[in-house]
Amino acid sequence: MAQQLRLTAADSDGALDASIQWSAEDGPEPMLVHAITVPLGPVRLGEQSDDESVLRLHSIRFDVRSWRELAGRSFSFRHVVREIEAEGESLPIYDIYGSLRLGDAYHEVIASGITFGRYDGCRVTATLEGRVESIDHPPGFDPTDFTCDATLTLGPVTVRGDLGSTTVPAAAEAERLAQQLLRTDDYGEPRDRRGVVVLEPSC
Repeated sequence: MAQQLRLTAADSDGALDASIQWSAEDGPEPMLVHAITVPLGPVRLGEQSDDESVLRLHSIRFDVRSWRELAGRSFSFRHVVREIEAEGESLPIYDIYGSLRLGDAYHEVIASGITFGRYDGCRVTATLEGRVESIDHPPGFDPTDFTCDATLTLGPVTVRGDLGSTTVPAAAEAERLAQQLLRTDDYGEPRDRRGVVVLEPSC
């Protein structure tokens, strides 16, 4: 049976960002994926500790078209969305990935659920649940189930395009992708940020 841990968020807000992207691993069709970053207070697991640990969840497939559709909802994970062939093996691709930084190490996080509260402007509360497993050999700590309550600030949607390419979609293509995948009334006009198109939430 896994140990139980309540992770405490730091005083500063976490972030809820999104991107429009595709890749050889995720599949050729453009999709909207999200990422959550939560700065934490002191964390200790086994003999490893960090006073400024960070919990990250990424490649999250919520199956929504707007940040507004997350409010008050609960999502469960970890589902296999497709299989890929690599080095003669069939490998699963999941609907969420994550890590917990302790010192210089990024330990594996297997997220099981996310529950959102209601928005207050561009901020939303969320409860994250899952398990963290040591990447060390032998393991530096036992598998540990966690719960983390956090406040997240809503970030932009970044149109990244093909993650295997060195170029990003031009403005016209980025706008087409946004129209395809987003409820655009909930976002501002697409704009350039250091050569990449982003859409800020209208909150």
